[in-house]
Amino acid sequence: MSRRRMGVMNKLLLALAIISTSSFVLANDEVFDEQKHALNVEVKTYDGKKYCYYADQEYSKGAVMKQDTSIKVCEVGSEGTLIWVNQ
Repeated sequence: MSRRRMGVMNKLLLALAIISTSSFVLANDEVFDEQKHALNVEVKTYDGKKYCYYADQEYSKGAVMKQDTSIKVCEVGSEGTLIWVNQ
């Protein structure tokens, strides 16, 4: 192979390596941005001393609800948190 062809081949291989590397970096940046966006989700806090919860809704002490076939009341449990108790 001639020196000129070797020089052209080396330049092509170098260009291919640069393109491959930059494509990989750009792809990883996009994944990182998606993960960063996913982390901006608001996290709901639960206060078991203030509310009973059912279907992600808050119910205060004394609330009465029919769940399936039983009646439940939101009352203070043994550990001081509000819980649903069968009535």
